[in-house]
Amino acid sequence: LLRRPGIWLVIAFALIFKLDVAALEPMMRPFWVDRGLSLEEIGGALTLARTLATVGGAVIGGVLTTRWGIRRALWALGAVQACSALGYWAAATFFAGQAAVFGAAIFENFAAGLATAAYLAYLMSLCERRFAATQFALLSALLAVTRSVAGAASGSLAEHLGYSTYFLITFLVGLPAFLLIPFLSRVARPPEPAAG
Repeated sequence: LLRRPGIWLVIAFALIFKLDVAALEPMMRPFWVDRGLSLEEIGGALTLARTLATVGGAVIGGVLTTRWGIRRALWALGAVQACSALGYWAAATFFAGQAAVFGAAIFENFAAGLATAAYLAYLMSLCERRFAATQFALLSALLAVTRSVAGAASGSLAEHLGYSTYFLITFLVGLPAFLLIPFLSRVARPPEPAAG
């Protein structure tokens, strides 16, 4: 896999495509609490709604990826994912009430589900059938690296910059991935060996 031409482009894309979500996630719960949501609301209605939104987004994202193709889906669904951070930015900037916070949270999960369907479909399209499980595990593990790096700095940045600026930054860090999408077609899965 690492000897494949252009694989470092894929690795860079895999690391940054969901960087915006990875940076956003650690500061969601503190933001909810600071905006007056009780632990019961967070653990009950909000958690259920977010789970349903994620599942719904993943299902719809899978359907759209099948219809549109992977590259078009990465563009469109990735753009929805990036814009989901703006919901939190608006709620923080305009001191919106709890309904707006709920809305931002649900939309973010729905958008993340949409984009994840396209993201995983792209990673799967790169895997050779003989090594599919190993290669997919390695590529998808890059998301854990992104989460670890983004999570390590999130609290300190949010404390120094404030929620509004921090959420705007999470939107901006999602944009560089779109610069790489036009070049992803250069990295193709090698031909499978003939059976038998």
